[in-house]
Order: sequence, then C-alpha cells, then structure tokens
Amino acid sequence: METSRARRPARPPTPQTQRAAATPNAPASRLAWLQRTAGNSAVTAVIQRDGDAAPGRLDQAASDLYGWLVANAVNTERVLHTILLQKDPSDQGKLRRAYDEKFTRSLVADLERLGGNDTIRAQAYLQHGTLRDADKIYIAIHGALTDETTVVRVVASIGGQCAKAEEDFRTTYGPKGYPTDYVLPNGESSRIGGALMAEMLSATFATRFRTAAVLAYGKTRPADDVKIATVAGFNDQALLFTALQSQDPKTLSSEFAASYKEPLVDYLTRETSLHTKKRALMLLQEPNDQRLIRTLEIATDGYTTADADFIFDAVAHADAAQLAAFKKAVENKDPRLRNMDATFGGMSKEERSRFDALVGVGANGGILGDPVVVKLRGLGGTNGDAIFDVLRNSSGVDYLAFKAAHDADTGPLHQYMDPMLTAPQKGWLRSYVFTDLRSRLQFVMTNPGHDEYILFLLASFTTANDRRQLATDASFGANLANLSTATKNKILLQLEPSSLTPQERAVWLDAAVKRETATGVGSVTAAGAALEDENRELQAAKERATAGGKQPTAEEQAEIDRLASRTATALTMFVQYRDQLEAAVSTAVDIAVGLLLTVGSGGAAAPELVLAAIARAAVASAMAKVVSRKLVLGDRFDVVGADGAAAFVTGAVDGALNVVGPALGKNLLPASVHEMAEASARSAGPKSFTQFAATTGAKMTENAATSGISSAVETLSQDKTWADGFDQGMRAAIVSAATGAATGAAVGALPGSAAAMVAMAGSLEQFEEIIAQFPEAAFTLEKVTLTPPLPDASVQQIPVQRVGDPKFSNKEIGDEFERYVDERLWKDGLGGQVPKMNFVISGEHNIAGNGIDRIGVVMHADGTMTVYHFEMKFRSEPAGGAANPSTKLGEPARGTQLGHDWTQGALTDLVNASSSHPPAMAVFDATRAMLAKAKSAASGKPFDIESVTHANVREFLAASLNAKRVVVVPLHVDTRQLLRQIVDLIKSNLDVSLATVNVTKAELAARRAKRAGK
Repeated sequence: METSRARRPARPPTPQTQRAAATPNAPASRLAWLQRTAGNSAVTAVIQRDGDAAPGRLDQAASDLYGWLVANAVNTERVLHTILLQKDPSDQGKLRRAYDEKFTRSLVADLERLGGNDTIRAQAYLQHGTLRDADKIYIAIHGALTDETTVVRVVASIGGQCAKAEEDFRTTYGPKGYPTDYVLPNGESSRIGGALMAEMLSATFATRFRTAAVLAYGKTRPADDVKIATVAGFNDQALLFTALQSQDPKTLSSEFAASYKEPLVDYLTRETSLHTKKRALMLLQEPNDQRLIRTLEIATDGYTTADADFIFDAVAHADAAQLAAFKKAVENKDPRLRNMDATFGGMSKEERSRFDALVGVGANGGILGDPVVVKLRGLGGTNGDAIFDVLRNSSGVDYLAFKAAHDADTGPLHQYMDPMLTAPQKGWLRSYVFTDLRSRLQFVMTNPGHDEYILFLLASFTTANDRRQLATDASFGANLANLSTATKNKILLQLEPSSLTPQERAVWLDAAVKRETATGVGSVTAAGAALEDENRELQAAKERATAGGKQPTAEEQAEIDRLASRTATALTMFVQYRDQLEAAVSTAVDIAVGLLLTVGSGGAAAPELVLAAIARAAVASAMAKVVSRKLVLGDRFDVVGADGAAAFVTGAVDGALNVVGPALGKNLLPASVHEMAEASARSAGPKSFTQFAATTGAKMTENAATSGISSAVETLSQDKTWADGFDQGMRAAIVSAATGAATGAAVGALPGSAAAMVAMAGSLEQFEEIIAQFPEAAFTLEKVTLTPPLPDASVQQIPVQRVGDPKFSNKEIGDEFERYVDERLWKDGLGGQVPKMNFVISGEHNIAGNGIDRIGVVMHADGTMTVYHFEMKFRSEPAGGAANPSTKLGEPARGTQLGHDWTQGALTDLVNASSSHPPAMAVFDATRAMLAKAKSAASGKPFDIESVTHANVREFLAASLNAKRVVVVPLHVDTRQLLRQIVDLIKSNLDVSLATVNVTKAELAARRAKRAGK
C-alpha cells in the first residue's frame, strides 16, 4: 500500500550554515542587520509587500528571499514560488549571484533553513529551474517511509528512456546513501532501481517487480506480468492468464528465462497449484486450438462447482480456431467436456446460459437466440439481479441496443427478462436507466446511494457540450449542492471542460488541486506534497508566460501544456490513493472514536435488557460516525450540511444493528432489516441531527474532549422527535430480525442469547409483545476493541476433529498425526505434494493448543523464502464397509480456519503469547534461529542468533499472513465438504491447497505407544 511519510529532520549544520548562523537571528536583530546592509527600502519591502517578485526582478527577489529565510519567520511556499518565478534557462545562476552579492552570504546555505525535503526542492529549483525526475524519486524514497504513489508515477514517465534520470540520480544522490545498482529485467544496471529496491521494503513483491519492469521497458511485458502475478503469497489469476494468452508461448518463455534466470515451466510448476497450475502449463505446452477445450476440462474437473472465472476468461481470449475446435468437440461428444453440466464440477444453470450465448452452442433458439438477449446473457445477465446490473451499467453501443429493445415494451428482451425482474427493478429501468440524461441525473442525485453512478453517467454519457451546459444549469447545481462534499469534488473533476486554453487549464487545475489537498488525511501525505510540487511548477510557468500582460510564446504554451499534463496525472493518482487511504483510516478512526452501548448486568438473557439500549446505541454511533468522517475528510466534510446528515443516519443504523446483531447472529439478519432500519433512521434522523450538529457535533469536531458524548447521548436519545421516529421504526426492524432468525432455523440452533430470548417469551408472538413494552434499563459506554479477548483456556472447547485409539485420547492421536506430518514435511515434502521444508515450527499460542498447526519455510538459493501454513485434520478410517468419514475446517468467530481474519488472529495471539506461554516462547526461539541461519547463508557470515531480534521475529510472522496454506488429511477421508471451503478461500485471493497422506489410526497409535514406551 502506498504510504505517507514523516518529514525528514533538518540536516546537520555545514560550515556554510554555521557561518550563516553567526548572523543575529532574532527578528529585531535581523531587521537591524538588513537595514545596515541594504537600507530602509529593503526593510520596507520585506515587511510590507504581499506579492512575490515578478519574473526578471532579481534584486527584489533576492530581498524577498532574505526576508522569508533570515529576517522573518521562514515562509517555505513563498521561497519556493519566488525561486521558480525567476527561472531562466539561459542563465540559471543569476538569482543565486544576486542574493550572494547583495547580502554577502550564501543563498544555497540559507536554503538549508527550510529543512528536509523543502531544502531539496528549493536547491533543485535554484540550480535547475525544476524538480528533475531524479529529485522527485529521491524525495519520495529517502525519508522514514516510501511514497509509492509518486514512485509509480515518476517511474512510468521515465521508464524505457531513463538515461538522463539515471545519470542525474547517480551523480547527485549516489553519494548520499545510494551506492548500489540493481539489474533490471532488460539486463541493464540501474542506480534508481538499486535505490528503489533498498527503500521499498514495505511494498509487496509484486509492486517491486512491476516497478523494475516499468523502469526497464516503460511498461510491463507478458513475461513480467507472469512474475508479478505469482510472486506474492497468492496468485493474481486474472493477470497471470492474461499474460499467458497475450504472447506466443515460445517468445514468452524465452523472455521470462532471459529476465528471471529460470525456465518458465519450472517456475510455474513451483509457484502455482491445483487448477491454476494445470491451466498455466497447458497454455504453454499444448496447441492453441485446444485451449478452450482444455480449459473447460480443467475447470470442471473438481468436486464442487466449475471454475467459472477460468471458463469465461478462456472464452474472452478464444480465437476463431479455438471456437471452431470447441464446437466440433461438442458435436463429437468429446469426453473432455463430459463434466460441463455435472453435479460436481459442472457449471451452474446461469453460467451455462451465459457460456452458450458467448460461444454459440447449446440453448440458443427462440427468444434465447435474439441478438439482444444473446448479448445480455453473454454479459452475465442470466438472473434477475444480474440482468438489472448489466442493463444499469451498460454504455456505448450495448446501451443503445438494450434501450431500443426495452423501449419497444414487447418483444424477446421483455419476454426474457420480465419474469425474472422485480417490480422495483422494472421501475428503476424506466426512471433512471432507459430515459434521457437529465432525468437520469435528476433521479440519482436526489436519491441517496448513487454517488458512484453519478460519476459513471458523467463519464459515459456526456459530451464536452453537455458538461459545459451542466456547469451553468441551475437545477443540476442545486442537486450538486446537496451531495457530500467529497462526491461534489469528484463531480467537479469529472466536469473539466475540454476546450480550455493552456492558461485556463492551469487555473482550473490549481483550483482542483487546492480543493483535493486542503485538509483531511491525504493532505499530510507525501503523495499530496508531490502533487503540490507539480502544480507549483505549473502555476509558476503560467505566471512567467503572462507576466506584464504579455501573450505566451509557442514555447511557453508548450511548457504549460506539458506541466498541466503532469499535474493532471498526479492529481488523478493522488485522488485514487487518497480515497484508498481514507477508507483504511476511516475504519481505524471509527474504532478509535466509536462508542458502543453495552447492557448492564441485570440479567444475561433478559430481552428487555438486551433491547432497551438500542436507541441510545443508535445515537452514540450516529454521533461517532459524524466525528470520525470529519476527522478523516477535513474540509471535504460539511458537518452541518448533507455530509453530516448522511453520516448521522448511517451511524444510527450501524449502532442499532451492532447491538442486536451479536444476539441474533450476524449472518441471520435479513437485508430487509437493514432497509427498515435505514428508513426509520431517515424519518427521524435529519431533525435529530440538526440538534446534534448545532451543539455537540460542532464542539466535538473542533477537537473538544469527547467525554461529553455520554450526556449528549442521553439527552438526544430521549428527544421526542427521535423517539417517535426512530424508536418505532427500529422496533419493527428488530422484531423482523428476530422473526427471520427464528423461522430460518430451529430456535435451538440460534446463538445462545437469541434462543434464550425467544424461549423466555414462549413464542414469537409473545416475544413481539415483550419488545413493544420493554422498560428502561441501565447502560454504559465503552470503547470498541479491535480483537476481543479469547475465553479462558480452561473453558475452551477443543474441536472434535480427531478420533483416537482407545488407549489414547483423541487429542493424543491428533497430536501424533501432526508429528507424523511434521516429519514428512522435513523428509520428502509429503511425497512431493509440497516442496521439502527447510524449517518447520509450531504455531501453538495457548494451553488448548490453538493456533496454526505448523509453519513451514522453504529457503531459496537467491536468499528469499516461501512460507507455508499447514492445518492437519485427522479422521479414523471407516470400519465394516461404512462410508469414509468427512472433515472440514473449523469456523470459529474469527472466520474459517486458514482464512485471512483467522490467520491474522492466530499470528497476533502467537506474538502476544510469546512472553508468557512456553510453547509460544519456544516458537519464537526457533524462529530466531531459523532467521539467523537464513541470514548467515545469505551473507556468508557466521551464524549469530543475537543478530535477530524479537522485532525481526514479529515482522516475519506478520509477513507470513500471505503464506501458502495447505490442509493435510488422511487418504481415506471424504474431502468434498473440505474442498468447498478451500474453493471459498481461494476465491478470497488466498493460495490454499489440499494434501493427503496414507496413514491409519493404528499406525499412529503404534507410533505414540513406541514414543511413550508402552
């Protein structure tokens, strides 16, 4: 992820700065010194003048610089702007000489007063008149953290033609801590590459390889994309298969081997698994016309559903030869296609319909054969929701075809889709999809929840003339004013006129940059500062070109155009980065300031206690949501306007459902509950919010202490407007939630608190009556925690997942199975199913044995390592002809075992237990030894465990969150249920596979007895 950086401290004093420091520094002394050396006019100019010196006014510029650097408090932006205004390619040293001669001191030395990156900027402006690409890269990487957004942007601008930037970087910054080159994929040595690889340690391997490839070639080649797609802890299948199908296999393999020093087939064999491996190798090794057939065979050769992503990717890349071969295979009933419609491994009905429409086989007669219906099915429109989404998001010629068929009111399209669409969906198609642009915009701008769709409409359906008219349209402007500030800013970016002169575009970009970087978390990032760098040079160029009212020359127009394009690119990338950052920070801020009402201890399952605090929870959450959004977005969030009201309503719904959800079971809350909750919140929210915004909200968002929220919650939750609106609506929502949960499954299967509430009431009807009459109850406010504490180990239930010999407990046999697998991992990699491990350690973090069963590490010759997480599941072999026992991954509160959240929790618990739990302490020591050995092998230095700290171990464990996952089971186990879970994990971008071992309960018992001496 791209990250912001702390500003670097000022550099140590140099002889020049020490000499400058000898000059009196107090403001009064500085002014007196200036008066003695330059006269009263200089003092007057420094104190009174507001504007910066015009281009060519060197004497005035020198006095200004002295004023902002020495005589007064440092004003960084005025200094940088002044230097840029005096840019003169014919003699870039004139300003420096004028300053040095006038004040008998060094301007270069005085610029050190700016400190950190600002000194680098100013000195680059002074010497070169611009920030060179080498300067931008150095600023982006040399501080505490790396600004990856700027690195990616600058590398893309110089990639493939970076000789000048390489020489500049080598000469200027090589002596400042970057003496090492990096060999790029094209074989060339790069000092910029060496610096990037040294500084981008927190970046993903994929980002680092992508950066090197772009630096070498200007863009990534298919060979580079294969590496990028497979170098992380999981495979980027979309990127991998696009690369493998975009170039001749021989050329692709040759280029990969030349750049990455390994045969491509060998590399993919090691770095991919399961169906991904089969298809990847097939694309390299088998004839082109067989690709679609073989992909279908591979994608449907499983125990769950077909790999639909593989299938539709193959169809998208299929050429005429592949389609012809496939149709012939269908006619000949080729056995490789036998599983297309199979119960296990086959396509679903919707997937098959889409496939038939795309390929031209199967059921394509009648209305299904209509060209518009075929197009709709081919885009995924095979059920009601999918049909609506395809039509809603269509554009270009597809939209025109769909609209014409829809407006006909009858015909094949309506015959196909009407039975599958709901009444609201049919209404929406008429109200904001298949109507004129102004009506579409009017609907989505006045009905909440369509922010991204507004941008889609403006991007896909407006011409330059449309955008000009919208910019002056009163109705559009009124609707725009009622949207959130952040959305409003995005729309203004979208409405950029296309017929601006270079000077007008510079003015437009200046306003846009200032809007987007004014406040909020993005404004304090290095990416924001880099955007300001680009805009600063653009604005200075415009001022130089139009100074004194003159018309810009052709050369000056071209420079403004070039700088405007750079600024526009930087703005686009910054907005994307800023939105991602704000989403991440927003979650953290929600947790930091979010308040959740918890029930008093008057009775663990009493429904009146559980439900009485809902209104207060809603109010607290609503207030917290407003505060958190303001903290994150800054001036791009209007507390007392539409932004605040929307956040207030959203927070109210979240607060209420967060109280009820744990009782009813998160997954049992039907969508209708959320809809009812939102409707009731909207009915009361705006009026209640007005009170909050005028009092508590304004104070809290001005950094007042949040301790006053408790009394504000009490006051507002008792407000009649709130109670009559929100309470009544939420009461119906909660009843619906309880009813839906209880009727969707047996009451006994509900979470404990929900089952107890229903059981206590006696029936759902009586439960509803209790809710309608529930009394007031005590409540408290407390902070939300990221990771709730685990139950005491003594009461944790060890999952029933292993069956043992009567002589030994289930857990003993299970432990023996783990030891058996452990030995096989060291010895032969489970018979070649995984690489032979160089290190295997336990991930146990508590007395109950919870955690990752084993963490394995494979060391590679180049010093890198691949980490594996192993989960072992044992079941005894069946007796007397019984069916094979099934097994599956556990599904505790943190999610499925080996899933992202479960793994993150297990690693966190392991780290936290390393100071108290002996097994966890042993894991830490073993990991330290492993890392020390790896470090010794890579450096050639003697083994030294003290060279590896506990912090290094924590970093290693945190990084292993993206490890390859392997579930190991006995050969006799029925794995169908387990495979379904593995497929779900793979779909969440995790690299998970299954391995089997041929071992029985008797063999494990014998091993256990031998070790125990029995």
